[in-house]
Amino acid sequence: MHSEGAALSPVGCLALLWPGCDPALVDPAARQRIERVVAGFSSVPRIALELRLADGDRRIDLHQRITRAYGEPALLAAHLADAPDDPVRTFLIDWADDTDGLAGAIEQVFLEWDVTDAPGAVATPAVFLPVDLRRDPASARRSRRAWALDLIDRLQPGGAGRRAVEALCNALPPDGSISHVGAMSGRAAGVRINLRAVQRGTLGVV
Repeated sequence: MHSEGAALSPVGCLALLWPGCDPALVDPAARQRIERVVAGFSSVPRIALELRLADGDRRIDLHQRITRAYGEPALLAAHLADAPDDPVRTFLIDWADDTDGLAGAIEQVFLEWDVTDAPGAVATPAVFLPVDLRRDPASARRSRRAWALDLIDRLQPGGAGRRAVEALCNALPPDGSISHVGAMSGRAAGVRINLRAVQRGTLGVV
């Protein structure tokens, strides 16, 4: 796949995305703002956009997948060197450096940034970690969920995030699963949980 101006870089990824992205969703001014933000990312060429479809909601989030391959953890650690110190940043740098054997347990992470107009500053992203792997037996899922709870404690000290994830684990139907849990750095909501094969209304009040 080729697009004029595209290169193997985060901004090059956007050059591939723009032809298929309706200007009604991302107008030219927003594209320029996104390109300015992405130009400061670690040079890993995987970028995705999260768009809102509600009327009047023009917020856009940026996503980047970082794997253990191609020296990507070192690129991420270098990018975060000047970011504000918080538990998410510390975790990501420890993962990049393989502190405490994190690399063996987590093959990839998904990062999310809000698109803002703040110039220059290196922000700490939210981080999403895989929990239930497809085709895992029940015993493996129990083990990975316990591991995820410990990580949430590390990423969101204070216990509220752990309690939220634990309550959801207990409420899941037998065929439901947790795709990823996310620690939202700098956000009041704290934790985001992505579910798989769960119908609306089946969880009740959690």
